[in-house]
Amino acid sequence: MTTAPKIHETVAQMARPKAARRPIVPRLETALTATPERVAKPDYYDANGTRKKCRVLEMLRKADQLSAESETVAEQWIADYQYANFGYGDFMRGPLPDDYIKGDQITFGLTRAHGAHRISIMRDNLGGDTHQFMVRLLISEHSFSAMARDMLPDARGTEGGKAIRERAVMLLATLPALYRAACKEQKRLAEEARK
Repeated sequence: MTTAPKIHETVAQMARPKAARRPIVPRLETALTATPERVAKPDYYDANGTRKKCRVLEMLRKADQLSAESETVAEQWIADYQYANFGYGDFMRGPLPDDYIKGDQITFGLTRAHGAHRISIMRDNLGGDTHQFMVRLLISEHSFSAMARDMLPDARGTEGGKAIRERAVMLLATLPALYRAACKEQKRLAEEARK
């Protein structure tokens, strides 16, 4: 008689419909997050306990250490450098004018060469070390502390990062004059070549 209630309970359980399991849909992240290996690279910096991508021009602008002219010229230098060295540029952001004529490989090569020429004139004026500093600062976007570890190994704590930041501010302040001088020199050389 003890088995009858167990069988009765088992039949009752089988008669009850089971709740249907809904398929588990993976939750989509709202933003992509960097892997730990990516965050360990020198273009990330420690900001209040979190690692953030280093945006040098934006950081200096928010700290009121960079003028609008310096930021504009730095962005133009970045566009020239990327176009000359990597072959791409995003300087055609707006709608194209009605009289726009699409270029070919020759015009692409010539405009790329003009940008490379401006970059080489600036490299000659700045010197190799300062030019490499500017590449790390604006193209590779290394953090100030990462550059300080390489360039100022004897500096302690945040002293090195502050020194690199001051050097960056001074360099970016002189960048508009240097860029204008490079453009003038490029025009002069082009006129001299036409003669």
